[in-house]
Amino acid sequence: MRRKNTMGKRRFVREHIFWGLITWIIYTKTSFQPYGNLSFAKSRWVLLAFLVGSCVLGIALNYKRGLNGWTVFFDLLWGYGLYAAFTCVYPLTGFTRCVLLVTFILADIFGLFVLLRPIELRRIRPSRRRARRQRVIFRRLELTLFSAKRIIGIAFLLLLSVYTIVYFRETSVQRPVVEEAVGEQEGLQMLRQEVWDSLTVDKRLEVIRMVMERERAHLGISNDLCLGIVPLSMGTLGYYDQDRFEILIDTDVLRISTAWEALDIICHETYHAMQDSLVELYERLDEKYKNLIVFERVREYAYEFKHYNHGQTDFDEYYEQACETDARAYAEKRLEDYKGYLGDEENEERHWGKLYGYRATGALAGNKGGFD
Repeated sequence: MRRKNTMGKRRFVREHIFWGLITWIIYTKTSFQPYGNLSFAKSRWVLLAFLVGSCVLGIALNYKRGLNGWTVFFDLLWGYGLYAAFTCVYPLTGFTRCVLLVTFILADIFGLFVLLRPIELRRIRPSRRRARRQRVIFRRLELTLFSAKRIIGIAFLLLLSVYTIVYFRETSVQRPVVEEAVGEQEGLQMLRQEVWDSLTVDKRLEVIRMVMERERAHLGISNDLCLGIVPLSMGTLGYYDQDRFEILIDTDVLRISTAWEALDIICHETYHAMQDSLVELYERLDEKYKNLIVFERVREYAYEFKHYNHGQTDFDEYYEQACETDARAYAEKRLEDYKGYLGDEENEERHWGKLYGYRATGALAGNKGGFD
């Protein structure tokens, strides 16, 4: 991995552009995670900014020496690695910090080893020793930075590999036939809290998927919905991704929620999918029909989807959006319906557990149903 030139300057730039676009498309379609509370579409642009910045800096620093495939690889790796480190979520935050800390320590040790080695000047004429010393120090600084970039790049490669493995272990992106996994009547009975408490995480996932399919049919949504179980950012329990027709549920919903909390979240997010279908229909209409009063609420949805407020600066504005108000109302109504199906009219408090201990303050409800 020496800094040799194996390609011309134009090809060096083209390689960055070509492989940058190819890897960006593949990454955003597979194990991609949103940045903070941004939508998936905006997060893709954030990733692209990281990637472009890394490539531009790499091209600028290596435009005379190091025009080779390894330089292109590490330039791209830095872009993805930085994005992955910034979007890291619990429980990988501690792991990420440990890996980066050890990496920086190793890079510092190597740099000190290179820089503090004695400079041999005995065979150099006294008049040239100063210039020789400056030249050696410059080359050593260059070698230190180059090596640090590679060492940290290897750490980023490790982090990306771990994140991808965790993502595919936690996520179910294929929607199996629900009837083969858990029958509807059987699944409904599993929503009883005493049964839910005894279920494994995998079985709870099947039940949530069954409810999602039941709600999809009830709402008349024609698009197939995917269900993803991933660690979401702090405060986000559920998220509907318009681009993928996918509902993402936080892993804590499977681990510590009550049956009623999981049911409320999946009904809420499925209703967002129905709102998305209404907006899609509205946008396909001829202009002469769009002002009909029957589409008044859909016009509000369409505006809010384009100017969605995640509640980061003003929770009340988020909470009072028409799309969120209607999704909450629908979820509450469906909870009452499910209670009727199960004949469960007991004390309301037994249905809400650890997750919805935050409902009064809005700490966890604040980011439900993000939109692109």
